[in-house]
Amino acid sequence: NPSHSEPMDHKPAYHLNWDVLRPLGLNPNKVPDFVHLYNVQLKDRSPRLFSLLNWLAVSLFLFLVCWSFYTILSHFHISRRNTLQLRKYSQESIQDNLILNRILAVTDTITWEEKGNNHKLLHRLTIDDSFFRNKITELLESTAPGNYSMELYCSIDNNPPHWYDLRMTTRITEDAEIERRGLMVNIDLQKETEAREAEVNRIFNKAKTREGFIASINHEIRTPLNSIVGFSQILSVPDMLVSDEELEEYASSIEANSIILQRIMENILISTNIGTDKIVPNFREASIDEVIDALHWESLVGTYRVAHDNLLILRGPKDMKVMTDPNLLRKIIENIAINAAKFSDKSSVITVGWGAIRDGNWSSEIWIKAQ
Repeated sequence: NPSHSEPMDHKPAYHLNWDVLRPLGLNPNKVPDFVHLYNVQLKDRSPRLFSLLNWLAVSLFLFLVCWSFYTILSHFHISRRNTLQLRKYSQESIQDNLILNRILAVTDTITWEEKGNNHKLLHRLTIDDSFFRNKITELLESTAPGNYSMELYCSIDNNPPHWYDLRMTTRITEDAEIERRGLMVNIDLQKETEAREAEVNRIFNKAKTREGFIASINHEIRTPLNSIVGFSQILSVPDMLVSDEELEEYASSIEANSIILQRIMENILISTNIGTDKIVPNFREASIDEVIDALHWESLVGTYRVAHDNLLILRGPKDMKVMTDPNLLRKIIENIAINAAKFSDKSSVITVGWGAIRDGNWSSEIWIKAQ
């Protein structure tokens, strides 16, 4: 600067290319500051750090190579395992499908799926019975979403008739179409099992009824039998001082209880023969008036201590005739009258009567009342 006349300090400056000086083996860190070096690298200024970084770079590279190799092998192994599982599942699915088809064929099962009103089931089956075909058609035309079921006994495809359980599920799809899925399976075995269970229950109930009947009969037999045995033992005692009135009373009691025991035995024989071919009703036209007159009213009065004035017969029309077995009808009326006498007070009036009633058609009515 011409206008600045003061003296200026200056320092020498050198610019050197380190590529030229590197073969000399010099240390760039000891070069003076006024020497500017170019192309000086990290390995020139810090060989240890450069060696460490180089080692780290090589280690990282090897790690990346190993990790990549491991990842590739792992993916290959997973892919191979998935392929083997998929193949296994495919084989199992094919086998299950074959087994299912065999089961459907053996169990006589039909499945279907349809959209709309195609009625695929009716197209697959040949049902000659118009009644069952109409019932299936009504089921297939159901449009309300829900579950439907129906049991039917019919012949399909000209085979012998079987029991079938028809089940169907109806739903509305997203595109507002009716989708139906159904199953039709043979339930002959189920019906046979139900029939066997019903038969077992019937036998069990019959056994319980027989047990109750035997217990009741045991009580019914013991009552008159104890009276007969007791009075007989009293009369069999030698030198027993018994008046004529007591003797007549004992004999009358033995006779009455003998009649009761005889009727009980008759009822037992009739009960054991009910349901067999041993009792065959002999139906014929009989007058109710004659059936009532044929009853042993005197024995009823003497046996169950019913006073003569307490036995009332309200006679209906004498010309009233019915188709019946007179002997069985007489036995029924007699047993009901005996029950009325047994389970009523001695002062109760036993009323027997008959008449005509109209329940749609004219019929006869016989009643026994204790009051």
